[in-house]
Amino acid sequence: MVTKFEALFLAERTERERREETRQQQIASAEDKAAALAKAEQEREEEKRRIRAEAIRQAEEEAVHYRKMLAERAEEEKRIRLEAMRAAEEDAIKQKKRDAERRAEEARIREEAKREALDAEKARIAAAAERAAYEQKIRKEAAEAALAAAAAEAKAKKEQADREKKIAADAAEAAKNAAEKEAKATQEAAEAAAKAAKVEHEAALKKAEEAAAAAKKEAEAAEAKAAAVAPPDKKAPLKFKDALGRNFNFPWDRCCKWDDMEGLIHQAFAHIEKIGPHVLQNHYDLLGPDKDIIMPEYWEDSITPGMQITMMLWPIPEPPPEPEPLPGDFIPPPPLDGEVIDIDALLSGVSGVKKSKSKDKGMLRAPPDVLS
Repeated sequence: MVTKFEALFLAERTERERREETRQQQIASAEDKAAALAKAEQEREEEKRRIRAEAIRQAEEEAVHYRKMLAERAEEEKRIRLEAMRAAEEDAIKQKKRDAERRAEEARIREEAKREALDAEKARIAAAAERAAYEQKIRKEAAEAALAAAAAEAKAKKEQADREKKIAADAAEAAKNAAEKEAKATQEAAEAAAKAAKVEHEAALKKAEEAAAAAKKEAEAAEAKAAAVAPPDKKAPLKFKDALGRNFNFPWDRCCKWDDMEGLIHQAFAHIEKIGPHVLQNHYDLLGPDKDIIMPEYWEDSITPGMQITMMLWPIPEPPPEPEPLPGDFIPPPPLDGEVIDIDALLSGVSGVKKSKSKDKGMLRAPPDVLS
């Protein structure tokens, strides 16, 4: 028979065994959990190493692609610049040829116009002289005719007086005194008529002399006008200072017209980068000596030989902003002028910008347009 003490002892031992078993189970469970956690941690580390290796591989591929893209773009831009320079040179040669042809044509037209004006003026002077000589001849003939008519009239009157005197003498001795008196009156009248004819002749002669003097004066005025049509003296050149501070002396006959002046300015800036296209679009003003803007429409009326003209550019607009990179794009930071991009350093987390001293392995020089 089991005593109460033995029963308690057995119960306590059973309890201790149960607790020990429970503790062993907990230890085994903890060890299993620790092993599972260690395995999970190892798998996480392996996954991190795999992701890092994949990221490095992708970065290297993107760096190679980026270097290839920059090289292709630099080559394309070099080709475009060469083609643009070649086109600009060809345009300049064509423009120079067109300007030379235009200047030759203008010179030919001016010479023809000058020659035609001189010929016309000479013809007008000759016609005026011929007309004056003809009018002088007509006046002289009219004066001579008037003088002859006056002399004939005086002669006829004198003959009439003589006839009347003879008739009066033959009529009667008794009328001798009356006849003598009448003859005397007739003689006085004839003398007065002759005197009047002489005065009229002198007036006609004076009028003819005045007409000849007027014709001579008109011929002298025509000769003076023809001399004025002669080629003018060479005028002082126009002094021009452009927006770059360069000074030019433009011949007056090459810049007195606005189209010619505009062509000279375009030629001066044809090969100037950045500013050249701005000037070719006429984005500038020309200022006179008093700093007032001269409008192209009033160019010919505003300038004089020897005047100082200053060029002032309009503000150059800012270039459009570059597009923002898309998420996930590999875009290295732009280097400063004269620096290079170290792709290896960028991938390793070190600063990838270095001074350009030699062609080191892994260095890629950024083109000037990328830097700007």
